[in-house]
Amino acid sequence: MARPKNNAEPVAHDPRAHIVAAAKEVFLAGGFADTTMDEVARVAHISKHTLYAHFRDKAELFEAVVVQDMQRFQNLPDLTRDSRAPEEVLYEAARWIYDNHIGAPSIAMNRVLIGAAVGFGALIERHHAFRFQASVSWIRAYIQSLKDRGVLAIRDPSRAAVRFALMASEGSQSVMGRPSAGRKDRERYARMTVALFMRGLGRGAATA
Repeated sequence: MARPKNNAEPVAHDPRAHIVAAAKEVFLAGGFADTTMDEVARVAHISKHTLYAHFRDKAELFEAVVVQDMQRFQNLPDLTRDSRAPEEVLYEAARWIYDNHIGAPSIAMNRVLIGAAVGFGALIERHHAFRFQASVSWIRAYIQSLKDRGVLAIRDPSRAAVRFALMASEGSQSVMGRPSAGRKDRERYARMTVALFMRGLGRGAATA
């Protein structure tokens, strides 16, 4: 794998966050096993003394990187306030889920996690479960609002949300090495996801 360039910004007001950002760059480029604390310090433009003042070892730093990656799935926008047609709202949601589950940066992170699975099994399981459950909860709130407003007659919004998240985040081939889809392909896939999902629900049909 190509190693990251030494192009990190000067240390920010939050040195810990700055270190985590630099470490993520290094881990994504070389994986956990090949990453050294020396290289993280170099990319972060800090001394090893400063690095070890914040993180006692590489394992603790890696855990911080993984936890930081999970934060992308917090504080998502409130879809229930979106007045557009459900198809358009769900399209935007499908695009976001696709990009943040199987977009190129996420695929790179997943590969690093797979490579570190032996030593960090519980952490990686937590990372995977959190990302998926956050996406499901986000979609469930919107689908529940559609049910409450009588827009769609849905028996089980939770089950429907799981189905939608699974459809939108399908991408095991990308993890295994297939090139990530381009923008037009992602847009087409999101449209297809919404079309199949809505067809499965059926406007006015008490399904799912």
